[in-house]
Amino acid sequence: VTQVPIMAHEPPFQHLKLEAAGDGILMLTLNRERNKNSFSMTLISEFTRALSYASANDSVKAVVVTGAGDFFSSGNDLTNFSKWEDIDAGTKEAASMLIDMTLGLVRFPKQIVAAVNGPAIGMACTMLGLFDYVYAAESSYFLTPFSNLGQVPEFASSFVFVERMGMVRAQELLVLGRKFSAKEMVGTIVNELCKDGPATVARALETAKLLASFPTNALQTTKKLIRSPLLAMTEQVTRTEVDE
Repeated sequence: VTQVPIMAHEPPFQHLKLEAAGDGILMLTLNRERNKNSFSMTLISEFTRALSYASANDSVKAVVVTGAGDFFSSGNDLTNFSKWEDIDAGTKEAASMLIDMTLGLVRFPKQIVAAVNGPAIGMACTMLGLFDYVYAAESSYFLTPFSNLGQVPEFASSFVFVERMGMVRAQELLVLGRKFSAKEMVGTIVNELCKDGPATVARALETAKLLASFPTNALQTTKKLIRSPLLAMTEQVTRTEVDE
C-alpha cells in the first residue's frame, strides 16, 4: 500500500488518507482517529474530491473505504455547526456539500466497497446504503440517532433503507434510533461479517481486487443497469432530505 500523490495543484488532504493498494484499488481511510473519524466539513469535501478523482482516473478500478483506528466513523462532526458565524449561510453551504457528496456516491461509476471496522453512526451508517459491497467487523454496530438530535436522515436513506431493509426495520433504525448489530444488518446493507481486526479490510480488498480483474466496461454497464431504475428517485430523495 502506497500513498497516492494526486491533484498536486489543489490543497492537500487533511482528514482523508488516499493509498494505492495495488491492482487498481484506491484505498480511502477516514483519518480523524482522535475524533472517531467524524465528518468535518473538510472531510466531506475531501471525500467528494476523492470520488471525483477516482471516477475520472482510468487507473482506478475500484475503491475501498475504511476508518482509522477502532471506529468506522461517528458520523457528522457536531462542532461543524458551532463554527458558523452566519447560521443561514453555514446551513446552505453544508447542505450543498452534502448533496455533492451524496450525488458523488449515487453516480459513482466504479465499484466501491466498505470495510466497516467499527461503529458506523449517523451519516457514516446511511452513506453505506449507496455502496456496492459492505463488509463489517463482528463487533461493529449501526446507529442513527437523528430523532434525538432533531435531525432527519440523509444519503437518500429514507428511501434506500426502506428498499433494502423493509419499512419496519428501517423505521427502527432511522426513527427510533435502535442500535443494530453487524449481524442484524447482514442481508440488508451488509454483505458479510468478518472477524475483528485486519480481516475486514482484507476481505474488502479481496472483493475489490476480484472486481478490478473483470472487464471495466462490462462492470460499469452492469452497475448502471442495476442502479438506473432507482437513480432518479434516489437523487430526488437526496434533495428532499437536505431541504427538510
